Amino acid sequence: YQTGRSKLLSIMVDEATTSNASNTPTATKNTVDNWYNPDFDQQMGQELITAVQETIGCFECGNPDPIKTCSRCKLAKYCSPDCQKADWRKSHKELCSIYLENKTPNGPDPGAPVPILLMSVGLIGEADFETAMKNRRQLFFGK
Repeated sequence: YQTGRSKLLSIMVDEATTSNASNTPTATKNTVDNWYNPDFDQQMGQELITAVQETIGCFECGNPDPIKTCSRCKLAKYCSPDCQKADWRKSHKELCSIYLENKTPNGPDPGAPVPILLMSVGLIGEADFETAMKNRRQLFFGK
């Protein structure tokens, strides 16, 4: 999971600074409800997940062209059933459960933001997490 850290960080920075301005939510009142756009948040989250998947490749061997995706979390990608089985036994079974538990909405809570989910299972480190959360905060709140 540690390959390509600088590439991932640069992807997150590039995507945050070059996001389409028409997708950026605008505030009409001084309330978080008017600044927060769940569709935009979902799009940003998917872009970060895609960047992680492209950086890691196969979650077991690092092959850059994985063809299978974990049917539970839809996050981990693999180049073969053998790699998927090996990673499941080694660590993905536990990480998949943690990811899904944190992702699942609970009442009014929409679930954790994607950077928190990815850090909770060790797919991004502290520096990448801080950058992603800073970019997220700047895009949603202008701070």
